[in-house]
Amino acid sequence: MPEMDGYKTLQTLKQNEAVKDIPVIFISAYYTMPSMLVKGLEQGAFDYLPKPIDEDILLAKIQMIKKLVKTDGMLEEQKNKLLKAYKELDDKTK
Repeated sequence: MPEMDGYKTLQTLKQNEAVKDIPVIFISAYYTMPSMLVKGLEQGAFDYLPKPIDEDILLAKIQMIKKLVKTDGMLEEQKNKLLKAYKELDDKTK
């Protein structure tokens, strides 16, 4: 990428409230050393794929991300229901 590398791009995305929670998959022929991969993951990348891209693997990873996002939303909804029920119960016992 001519303007900035993948690390800088990821940092920029993570600082933007509108897109900070979008999962990012690094795709690179350059970042192949384990330390480089770990750095990307530590900075918030969801995963990494080496070039050339295997389309089936990419699609499988995207499907997994979609499932995880859906599950996370369901867990958040259940947490909110439990907190509401706890508050109602707590209010009744006071």
